[in-house]
Amino acid sequence: MRYPLSFAQLRYWSLDGPAAVLRRARRLDGPVDPDALRRAVDAAVVRHAALRTSVVTVDGEPEQVVADTAELPVAHEESAEPFDLATPPLARVALVGPPEQPSLVVSAHRVVADGPALDLLLDELCTAYGGGELPELWMDYGDYAVWHRERLAGEELERQLAPWRETLRDAPAGLPLPADPPSTPSWGEVTAEAPGDQAAALAAYAVVLSRYARQRDLVIALPVSGRVRAELERIVGPFADVVPLRVSVTGTFAELHARVRGSAAEALSHDELPFDKLAAELGVARPVVGFSTTGQAWADFPLADFQLDAGENGTLRLAYRADVYATPFAERFLRSVVAVLEHAGQHPDTPVADLPLQPGQEAVAPTVPDLDVVRALRESAASVTDSTGTVPMPEVCRRAAVLARVIAEQGTDHHVGVCVRRGVGLLVAVLGTWWAGRTAVLLDPDLPLPGLEKSVRKSGLKLVVTEEEHVPIGDATVITSAEGEPIDAAEPNPVAYVVDGRDVTHRAVADVLAVLRRDLPLGPGDRFAAVGAAVDVALMELLLPLVCGADVVVTDGRNLDGITALHASAYTWRHLPTVPDSVRLRLCTGLTPELAEALDTPGTELWHLHGDAESALWPVAGRWPATNRSGAGILDERGVPVPIGAIGEVHVGEHATGDLARWREDGRLDLVGRTDAKVEVRGRWVDPGGIAAELRTHRAVRDAVVIGAPKDGETALVAYVVSDESGEGLRRHLRATLPERMVPELFVALDELSDTLPEPDWGQPRDDVERTMARIWADLLRTTDRIAVHDNLFGRGAGSLTVMRFAAKVAEAYGVNLPLHRIFATPTIAALAAIVTAERQPEPDDGLAELSDTELDDLLRSVLAARDRRRTARGEAT
Repeated sequence: MRYPLSFAQLRYWSLDGPAAVLRRARRLDGPVDPDALRRAVDAAVVRHAALRTSVVTVDGEPEQVVADTAELPVAHEESAEPFDLATPPLARVALVGPPEQPSLVVSAHRVVADGPALDLLLDELCTAYGGGELPELWMDYGDYAVWHRERLAGEELERQLAPWRETLRDAPAGLPLPADPPSTPSWGEVTAEAPGDQAAALAAYAVVLSRYARQRDLVIALPVSGRVRAELERIVGPFADVVPLRVSVTGTFAELHARVRGSAAEALSHDELPFDKLAAELGVARPVVGFSTTGQAWADFPLADFQLDAGENGTLRLAYRADVYATPFAERFLRSVVAVLEHAGQHPDTPVADLPLQPGQEAVAPTVPDLDVVRALRESAASVTDSTGTVPMPEVCRRAAVLARVIAEQGTDHHVGVCVRRGVGLLVAVLGTWWAGRTAVLLDPDLPLPGLEKSVRKSGLKLVVTEEEHVPIGDATVITSAEGEPIDAAEPNPVAYVVDGRDVTHRAVADVLAVLRRDLPLGPGDRFAAVGAAVDVALMELLLPLVCGADVVVTDGRNLDGITALHASAYTWRHLPTVPDSVRLRLCTGLTPELAEALDTPGTELWHLHGDAESALWPVAGRWPATNRSGAGILDERGVPVPIGAIGEVHVGEHATGDLARWREDGRLDLVGRTDAKVEVRGRWVDPGGIAAELRTHRAVRDAVVIGAPKDGETALVAYVVSDESGEGLRRHLRATLPERMVPELFVALDELSDTLPEPDWGQPRDDVERTMARIWADLLRTTDRIAVHDNLFGRGAGSLTVMRFAAKVAEAYGVNLPLHRIFATPTIAALAAIVTAERQPEPDDGLAELSDTELDDLLRSVLAARDRRRTARGEAT
């Protein structure tokens, strides 16, 4: 007989290897009668169709085939051979161990049995072996599969989906626990004793999950037998499943305890709908964590990788995928559950956010040496070299003191704008502002003038230290140079500088510099290359080597001769032309294992810097692959250090960096996100929300959202807009007020915005013609950046001469004379490649390719003049 697979069988039929097999054993008393055991096994094969079942594929669809007979031998040792799904039986029986007290072992592929089914089979084998009678079965497993599929359709399916629709609306798709990439599945287990009932254990489990993952909304899998009718209780087959429990970890522990008790009872009352069917209908993700009170091995329910089982006697058993989660993490996690239960047992009204997670000895608190930055700079014998020349630090300090006097004479406003490109001028401007007792508001010198004026107005600045190219800046008073006598440094303002609206204190700057000066092998005799483009990064790249006594060379990275130390973002390191062997100290933010392999060469020291994306503070550093924890702490929302493996915000001293991270077991730091929505683009941090707000100021944009999306291993900006304006028009609008790095690479027009945005189409070439044309354009534009097939070529820098050369090369390659007006009308590779493909000629016109630049210009003018004459004749505007 042939039957469709049940919902459970569909989940398991493609599994192979050890994860596909379940095993149960039962100790027997005394010597075994082999004939009696043989009769019991034969009777079980006749009784249960699952023991005569195989799975075959017909027209790509799996079916279960139930044979009339099958032989299930009793072996004397267990087999590790994989099952062949097409050959029944998909189960094995073995009698192992000493004859006086042997063990009866049954194993099966999950497609024909779950754990409870194997327990049932062992019970029945023992009953039949002893001559007992077994009740009659109401149906075979194949009949159940047909009945269940027919039942879960139409109105009945909608009825069973109804209670879940609202419960699982916008449910989180996962839980960021510290997991390694999965490999061959294997299971580990740790145990502990704790007070409280099983519902309290579930509540405590939710608290610890929430605090470790920094996520209040959870979905936890609860196991169910799946035998939803009395008629199914005696059938061997896979029924076990899970139901999802949605938990909001808020309020006090007592409130959460009562809430999960009621929510769990409600979820378990809707246990007939298979989870896979539920997930397919509602589009929800499988839970990665589970909770049980059954005492069964979680391997029976392989829908979760991390599960707590709470026994009635207070025993807690944490089962986990050992190939995914480290044992020390599992042990620490279970200790946290016990700590929560112990505290909540005495203080049930404690808010869940205030429950202690871990013994105090695991808290990692920062230790920071003292550093007087001003004194270190004044005593430094180092120098700064930029495009204007080399300036020793005593002269830098003298210029800063002169500027401080000029700033002080302008009034008492506490904030001074600094809009200066990296180099000696930036260092003088910031130090002069500090020594005048003011706070430096760092402005982006790459901003267009309207954008710069907007930033000055928004910050309420009345005084700006800048360069001639940025004058005037609205109504603000500007200082472009300073002459006269220096003054002594005034009492510093507590806030050293402001970047993107966030305050960075002098204490935070000093703490970071003190830790790095203590730990880095950097000092007199070193030449440190400052290549950071962002003004905040450039400032720290100037200060760090100088307080260490090293010379600073401000460079674009093309010439690193004589350089011994360099800091750059991962993006910049990847795009440096060459890195000479003289660069022995290599500092990188955002370091990846792949990049580390390229940079960590003999004779060099590679350090990974972590820190504040907003202010270029690097409170955590370490020689790859380790991390020195002494410079920073990872704290929760209450400012309490989190356990290893838990997510918190990186702090340096009293400064919250905005970076979310966790300590790994190996001592490294994992950055997992931000407390805000900023994304890193080409080594710089940008605010997508601010770009979207600027887009919405365009009269033709009704709504907009900007995100960071993966592209060629990096992050690129994508704008989704409800607008009829072209992408080029929106680019021009943004370029008027924003620097180029904040202009999205792709604009996607939508009728309306929704929670689910379409995947960006980056325009990868789809055939040989598009690939060839992309290569031609890249050569003509002299760029190594990939040109997407939907890019406007004029927006990428194409001009009239380039167009003529492109047409000539296309004619030479494909024998197609592209009309110039078509290139101007549809300047994308996709559109032009379509023309070439449609009109491809066997022989090219060689004449165009032989023309000189002057002849190409003359030809272009004549073509455009002819076009204008035709338009005039038709009464069109030219």
